[in-house]
Amino acid sequence: MPSRKFTSGFQVTAEPLPPVEQLEPIWLELQSRSTPSFFVSWPWIECWIKWLPKGTNAELIQIREAQRLIALAILVRTRQRRHKGLIRSRSLHLHATGIESLDELTIEYNGIIAERSREQEAAREIITYLLARDSHWDELFLDGLEPRLLPDLPGQAKAELRRRVVPVHLVDLQSARQSTSGYLGLIGNNTRYQIRSSIRQFEKQGPLRITSAQTVDEALEGLEGIKRLQTPRWNERGIKGSFELPEFELFHRALIAANFHSGCIQMLTVHVGDQTLGYLYNFVHDGAVLHYQVGIDYKRFGGTLNPGLVANRLAIEFNAQAGHRQYNFLAGDTLYKRRMATHSEEIVWAVLQRTRLRFKIEDRLRDSIRKLRARRKSSASDQR
Repeated sequence: MPSRKFTSGFQVTAEPLPPVEQLEPIWLELQSRSTPSFFVSWPWIECWIKWLPKGTNAELIQIREAQRLIALAILVRTRQRRHKGLIRSRSLHLHATGIESLDELTIEYNGIIAERSREQEAAREIITYLLARDSHWDELFLDGLEPRLLPDLPGQAKAELRRRVVPVHLVDLQSARQSTSGYLGLIGNNTRYQIRSSIRQFEKQGPLRITSAQTVDEALEGLEGIKRLQTPRWNERGIKGSFELPEFELFHRALIAANFHSGCIQMLTVHVGDQTLGYLYNFVHDGAVLHYQVGIDYKRFGGTLNPGLVANRLAIEFNAQAGHRQYNFLAGDTLYKRRMATHSEEIVWAVLQRTRLRFKIEDRLRDSIRKLRARRKSSASDQR
């Protein structure tokens, strides 16, 4: 793909993704001049590149200004079929593969890595470049994007930006440290009561405590514990658990093995006496604790109690004492996240879709399906 120099002074280039050992010094040097999220920092990106299936068509996008590197991003090209093969699409994916089973990893706070304060203009320049100089794609998927990085489409662009906004619930750990009542003083009365009541019941079985893995082996044991506790619970609901996908487990084992000693991996275990209540697998980056996976022994500690709320309460207080600034539940509007959070923000799953007849057909098919389902629902309701 050719490069193009715009009147802004930027030069954008796209080339096949180089070997990871060649990319590492380039990415790390730019990272030293930027503030990327964990999911765009080198620990995640390195493991993701090494984990990509053989034959993946990945490209490195670079933006330079007077030979100075300003931004980097990785795009994966795929061909997709939807609606039983009727709708075909040549797609680009930012730091994702476009393969549902592989993207179970779920990148969040996605974006490009760019010099501080230049993320938005760099993102806009990449979009302008792709629209103007690359005709070999129909859709650009921007999964888990920070809203501030949503591109402004250039004038006369024959494309439409579609978005799905997803809430993210968080805990302000600074406020938890400063509160005279601690973290529990920041949440609702009912949630606070349920947590305290559950703790009293658990403590009848033994002291309640939380520990953090100190070695790679201990962290991997925690990952295995999450798999053991989480998979049957999902299966009971008729859902395949993440750890039943071999690619998912392999990725996280590699991520932990390569990065545990850098401090960005946190594996917590909650104990009730000599029994294990559950495990929490978190990432730590720039003062934020990202709550990624959890496994709770609901069979032993569930029932009328709330072991999940208790485990997260202990994890939140553990990280507040460690001096971190934020506990982030990541994307999803589940009840327990809302109940335990002190505030919320948003991230976006967006698709930049070029004007194509096939997408108009797809929209009409979806609209017809929605109307048909609505009619069936109304008819069923009338027959009751």
